Amino acid sequence: MTVHPSPLILVVEDDPSMRDLLRMILEKNEYRVLESEDGEQALSLVQERPEIRLVISDIKIPGKDGMNLLSEVVASYPGVKVILITAFGEVEQYLEAMNVGAFEYLNKPFRNQQLLDLVKSALKS
Repeated sequence: MTVHPSPLILVVEDDPSMRDLLRMILEKNEYRVLESEDGEQALSLVQERPEIRLVISDIKIPGKDGMNLLSEVVASYPGVKVILITAFGEVEQYLEAMNVGAFEYLNKPFRNQQLLDLVKSALKS
């Protein structure tokens, strides 16, 4: 019997406390987590680690922002889903993110279960 490791999720967040919170929520639910604090490093990780199945990224991050990261991941890595999170939710930005190919767009603050439901759904699709 082959044991499959839990899915690898990349969390991209420049706020250390929010990054830690996301990591803890995911690890508590047996997901493996990589972390990045900026868009450039995140894109490098996606390139280097083909086992990454999901990127959860804040929109406002240094370097490439979340929208640019989303565009590049969707264009180059079709098997990787992207969930964008933001404290500054705007309808226009939501629509743009969904049109570019985001799996979902999540406003802060969010409930832990809301995040976990989205992660589960993204990894199934």
